[in-house]
Amino acid sequence: MISKEIFTVEGNKWKLEGYENCKFYRFAIRAKNVCGFSSFSPVKVVDTKIPPGKMEIIGTEQSSCSAKMSWKVPYNCGSPIERYHIEVKTRDGKFRGLPSCGEQPTDVSCEVNMQLLQAAPFNLLYGDSIIARGAAKNAVGRGDMSETLDQGTLILQRPDKMNSPVLEDTTERQIAVSWDKVKPVDAGDLEVVSYSLFWNDVSDTTQSNLITSMNSEFTAAKLEKLSLYRFTISAKDECGKTDAEDAPLESLHVG
Repeated sequence: MISKEIFTVEGNKWKLEGYENCKFYRFAIRAKNVCGFSSFSPVKVVDTKIPPGKMEIIGTEQSSCSAKMSWKVPYNCGSPIERYHIEVKTRDGKFRGLPSCGEQPTDVSCEVNMQLLQAAPFNLLYGDSIIARGAAKNAVGRGDMSETLDQGTLILQRPDKMNSPVLEDTTERQIAVSWDKVKPVDAGDLEVVSYSLFWNDVSDTTQSNLITSMNSEFTAAKLEKLSLYRFTISAKDECGKTDAEDAPLESLHVG
């Protein structure tokens, strides 16, 4: 049903100016001669919906050893949001997408493990800022990318590999070892939550966890006389722990 006559023209062209976005317009046309008007043509529906509005700046915060990115839902112009396109700034200054972030229209945040951001194509290093931006997509298209902040949550990391344990004392059946505790700066600014001391007889390639604690020394007792043992130490924080089997080993002789 056409409710309003908006123009009369003698030609075959007309331009509607000042229309509003996010609305439906229905048009029909009829001709007139000296005898009167013809019937209306079939109705033409024009949808003036547009892509979603520009998103606000995406916030980033640390969540354990992940980066949590949060955003507000932008205006969708009456066309429901289908998904979000979230990008992170790489070390070389380009932005690359996070395919698994913002896949659902109801998403307003996502968490990304920092190890993912330290790998290609992002290649971020410990201490780098995580700079994110995003845009929403509906059936019409993708909106404009949000602005970005100069600083964001910093990349954290698991502890650096530790130095080998140090031999403090040895007797016929005991070995006392110690190790240097990890400073927070070497643990990605995270507090170390435990140290694990591993050992094995050199005749056995499988290392066993001897002790897990916050101490920096330990005495292994009741050892086999004249046997050769190896010790290695690893530190653990919220982001993980040093791989003990990859850490330097210290060979100690008893007896």
